Amino acid sequence: MTLVVDLALQGGGSKGIALNASIAEIRRRGHVIRRVVGTSAGAIAAAMIAAGIDDDALRAMSLGRTGDDLPLFSEYVTEPIVPSFAEEDAPLDELRVAALRLPTDLGRRLLAAHAASGFLDRGGFVSGDGFVDWLRRTLEGKRAGLSRATLGELYALTRCHLTVIATDTTARRLRALNDLSAPDCPVVAAVRMSMSIPLVFAEVVWRPEWGAYLGEPLAGHVMVDGGVISNLPLGFVLPSANALLATLMGPFPTEPAVPVGLALDVSLEVPGAPAPVGRSDLSERLSETRFGRRVAALADTMLNGADLTVTDAASGQICRLPAKGYRATEFDMSLPRAEALMTAAERATAAFFDALEARGAAG
Repeated sequence: MTLVVDLALQGGGSKGIALNASIAEIRRRGHVIRRVVGTSAGAIAAAMIAAGIDDDALRAMSLGRTGDDLPLFSEYVTEPIVPSFAEEDAPLDELRVAALRLPTDLGRRLLAAHAASGFLDRGGFVSGDGFVDWLRRTLEGKRAGLSRATLGELYALTRCHLTVIATDTTARRLRALNDLSAPDCPVVAAVRMSMSIPLVFAEVVWRPEWGAYLGEPLAGHVMVDGGVISNLPLGFVLPSANALLATLMGPFPTEPAVPVGLALDVSLEVPGAPAPVGRSDLSERLSETRFGRRVAALADTMLNGADLTVTDAASGQICRLPAKGYRATEFDMSLPRAEALMTAAERATAAFFDALEARGAAG
């Protein structure tokens, strides 16, 4: 049976390729995605849905490799704000690099003294320009002019209601960017804001030409990753949405739909996943110290604490995609690990929708 689905997509950095496998499984079953709300990596996947990017393209961007056998997406997220010095000019403490739990090259760029000024000035050591170029090329490849489309224009073209979650650190509040709240904001800019992992990617400053947000001028406001406030924005697609969400999303459609949250669950094992590369035993030991656990718990609470109050009350709407052992910044993910992650996501989605379809068939 065909279902109309409203999707909420969780952020998770490089783990977000699992979302692409899940989306492909949903569409393979013939279900219609009506509304899609995404944060960070989820915002990227949501934009792909709204733009009509097909499943083969999603798989290619998830599993494609560079000439150095790194994920294609590593090229979009590793360009430093300040070019690297020669290796001999930047001797670094390998303990500090390992403690970051980042690929070695990224860790070196962060810790190198020559990058400090750019890092402090722009809030991250990766410019994000490579990602913007990739997203523009992807959208333009789908349809001429789509790379320049605003959120309002995209909805007029596709009739798929896209909402991108970002965090406004100037106003200290969440921003739900869509064709109603920020119609003049470019799609590319909205997604770039949402995936700006603090201290990794440079912040985005709202430009005057991007218009207002619900009538409020935002020019000069600093925008970062939406996951800081809402990493799994399930509440935005629940029919019991309150008056505030109705203001952000518009009146809830009268046609019924099934709200589904695609969550990257780090407590669920990924069957057959090989060990990660680029992660030293030292890094593993540091993560298991009391200090490491404290930092991890604080970060996890920041990213997911508010959302848990919603998901606990709507646990039956959550499709949990296994992601245990995968890091958000695993930009050196091996192909076997990526394939295992996507296979696990596909199977989890199939099982979830088997149950959902059975309930629907039973009335």
